[in-house]
Amino acid sequence: FGALDNKRPRAWDQYGYPEQITFTALLQAYRRGGAAKGAVHKLLDKCWQEEPRIKQPEADEETAWEKKAAKVFKTAKVWAKLRDLDRRNMVGRYAAVIYRIADSRPLREPLGRGKLVELVPLYEDQLKVTGWDSDQASPNYGKPTMFQFQSRRLDNRTDQQGAPIEWADVHPSRVQLLAEGS
Repeated sequence: FGALDNKRPRAWDQYGYPEQITFTALLQAYRRGGAAKGAVHKLLDKCWQEEPRIKQPEADEETAWEKKAAKVFKTAKVWAKLRDLDRRNMVGRYAAVIYRIADSRPLREPLGRGKLVELVPLYEDQLKVTGWDSDQASPNYGKPTMFQFQSRRLDNRTDQQGAPIEWADVHPSRVQLLAEGS
């Protein structure tokens, strides 16, 4: 596998290409620029030429609900965050978004009702599962019961004034994964 002819069956290995491509390698290729960054942004820019519009199929005119949704999306800069989420998904195998809601609850508790404060898009290496539902009788069997997200990138090369890397517990109801093409 990986060879173009029988003379060099392990040419990919001899030229320094890895056997397994990790997310770190994908992110480095994207950040380095060139073909990886160009491919991501060519597709991303075409898909996001215009902001999407929420429209009810049976309504000919814009309804009050659509106007309210458009206002919320503009106020919370939802489209910009979703575009960034899409970009992060194209760089790796998946990406995630955390919903920050003004519900007076910490992130480790289930999502409540409240005003949308922010969407937090994350690369795949910024999110990990820390608990799984292992009860076979549960309707959520095999699904995560808790996530952790990293608020600061591990490979950030700028000085953060000695700030430690922080991992915060997040309830699964506050996390949405985007794994388009995985």
